Amino acid sequence: MSQYTEYIKEAARDFEEIERFETVSCLYAQDGRIETRYIHGGSIIQFTRDTTYNGDAYFKGDVIEEPPTDSYYISLKNKWEPKQKPGIFKKLFAKLFG
Repeated sequence: MSQYTEYIKEAARDFEEIERFETVSCLYAQDGRIETRYIHGGSIIQFTRDTTYNGDAYFKGDVIEEPPTDSYYISLKNKWEPKQKPGIFKKLFAKLFG
């Protein structure tokens, strides 16, 4: 029975770490964009008006998502991320049209 208790404790610790990594570390707004940076190294840039950023033109409502860079966070996400199997409709679609 203790093996299950240890598994649950490990899961709780890992999920607490994942939650900590997904905390906002910096919020920055300038020139028609809002940049949200996270502890895991990733960021989201939302454009609030038509503007240019790094030499490229963006329109109001565009979003750039930069993936996480922290290797420990990525390993935790891969460990606990649900492994989805293709649903029956995907299998059927692939069989008919694939």
